[in-house]
Amino acid sequence: MISFDNLGILSLPPQLSSTIDCAPVGNDACPTPFLAGGGILPGPGGVATFATVADQRAKTAAFVPVNQKSPKSIDWTVGIQHTFWSDFTAEVRYVGTRGIHLPAQIRLNTQPIVTSTNFLPTYTAAPSQATLDGSTLDLNTLENESNLVPAYSAAGFNGSQITSFQPWSSSTYHGLAAQLNKRFSHGVQMIGAYTYSHLIDDATAEVFATVLSPRRAQDGQNISADRSNSILDHRHRFTLSVVYDEPFFKNGNALMRNTVGGWEIAPIYTYQSGQWVTAQSGIDSNLNGDTAGDRTILNPSGIKGTGSATTPLCRSVVPTADCTNANLFCTGDPTIDGTPSDCPVGVNTIGNVVGYAPISNAQYLQANYGTLATVGRNTLQLKPINDVDLTALKRFSITERFRVEFRASATNVLNHAQYVGGFLNDVAPIPNPGFITFQRNMLEPSNPSFNNPRSVFSSNPRTLQLALKIFF
Repeated sequence: MISFDNLGILSLPPQLSSTIDCAPVGNDACPTPFLAGGGILPGPGGVATFATVADQRAKTAAFVPVNQKSPKSIDWTVGIQHTFWSDFTAEVRYVGTRGIHLPAQIRLNTQPIVTSTNFLPTYTAAPSQATLDGSTLDLNTLENESNLVPAYSAAGFNGSQITSFQPWSSSTYHGLAAQLNKRFSHGVQMIGAYTYSHLIDDATAEVFATVLSPRRAQDGQNISADRSNSILDHRHRFTLSVVYDEPFFKNGNALMRNTVGGWEIAPIYTYQSGQWVTAQSGIDSNLNGDTAGDRTILNPSGIKGTGSATTPLCRSVVPTADCTNANLFCTGDPTIDGTPSDCPVGVNTIGNVVGYAPISNAQYLQANYGTLATVGRNTLQLKPINDVDLTALKRFSITERFRVEFRASATNVLNHAQYVGGFLNDVAPIPNPGFITFQRNMLEPSNPSFNNPRSVFSSNPRTLQLALKIFF
């Protein structure tokens, strides 16, 4: 296996990372021809120049490893097959796959400020004001700490986040597959298959292909902490497809052949365990300068499957002051403007946020700025696929050479609402250009749509396709 080319294309040096943007018309119209006036010149936009090496390092935002490690897949399998009753074949097999040196998108020069010993608490029970006043750490202190990796900072790579595709990811798959085939006879053909499997990885998408499971780890310096069920893990999958080609009246008179005969019916049943997705806070909770992978906090006593925003708890109480520091999330004091306050203990002053409290008794809590996320990657599961598709076909013989075939195909023929995060029987991407935003709404505990797939995904309603073929 080799890495695909666009990983290198996405990792340009600072001299080539700029673009010149122009519009077809207006003040920013593109020149005609486009390269008129000497093409793309050095300076703002296009090819950039730097006065010193230090300036280049500060602007470096990508790195391509010199010693490339190609991704590798190691596969092993064992199976047994048996034929019986002349028409049936049964097979049971074990399949294993190990992926190593898989590419993962990493920010090399930044690390979380928040650690297991350096974080603000999230209280599920209201603390006393004395507890808050006794806190020795506040948000202002955390935000004034550097999130740069010391070695990179000392070398001057401190002006941009350096994105790199490193061969640090791995995956493991174990699967038990059983299949029963019935060869076509007496007008019937059947294939039934069941797979019980488990796929584990620590990174699934190295580029921005989905937000259901973020492309970057919560902590790029510790990618192993993201090891969990893969977004591609579907523990159970069962399919049964049957073709019944009505064998009677094929050689009868024309009336019986074209009315009672010539029918073919092909149902397909599919069951597949729901897709795993990651509950995300939607903000830079661990203060590493990256919001992509920040997860949530678990409230063990909360209502299962629900989410809640969190609000700051403040060291100083100023009951008559308005909450004017919007960056610290307070929106109002009822003594001033009559609106409910988002500061349950008191009104904050700059630098005095020392903890957070959930707004409701939910299971998943937003990890607010400076808090330590405790929920793993891919812990929410979408609904399973439970689907029946059906194709019916009727053949008409007009003459020996002239035949007509009418076909009707229905997906989700029972019109069973299925909010599964995609299509029932297609791997194509969702076509809505704004879908990424809606996906994230369902994953953030602070959003009313949290863990509510029907607010985000299509129900995959029944679709019907008709076709007519003429043979001559």
